[in-house]
Amino acid sequence: VIGGFYYVGGNDYDIFAQKLSTVDGSVTWTYNHPGSANYDELKDMTIDGNDNVILVGGVQLSGANSEFTTLSLSPTGTLNWARSYNPTTNRDFANAVTVDAANNVYVAGESHSGTTQLEFYTIKYSTGGTLQWQLRTDGNVAADRATSIAVAPDGNVYVGGTSYRGLYL
Repeated sequence: VIGGFYYVGGNDYDIFAQKLSTVDGSVTWTYNHPGSANYDELKDMTIDGNDNVILVGGVQLSGANSEFTTLSLSPTGTLNWARSYNPTTNRDFANAVTVDAANNVYVAGESHSGTTQLEFYTIKYSTGGTLQWQLRTDGNVAADRATSIAVAPDGNVYVGGTSYRGLYL
């Protein structure tokens, strides 16, 4: 599976994914996420144990206002579910995704709280897209960006990224 974002026209870029044949590299299916009429970007993807394709990134709603976006596609390229997170009219962007052995989906990214700078934001969804938990982690009132996520065999979740002035938990 390949993915990214493509130019639609004007200021419009949309998220896409394509599954390629393992035999000859031909396109098996294409999924286009219309998102908004602005800049939408795919940042990461993974495949779960059921061959569902999980895509994460951001959809720009207007100006600096974007939403944290998670999409689950079936093995045939149809949308299983879509979830977004945008509690304020500021930047919210998913940067990394992984799954655990039970196919739960874990997403990490950055979210502007509205009162401080960007903060780490982590979400867990069930395999069906139901929110299980969410966690906002603030560094030192500066730009904090989660850029990687992993789930250990024991179920512990590890999130990595940058914190402009250090992370105080």
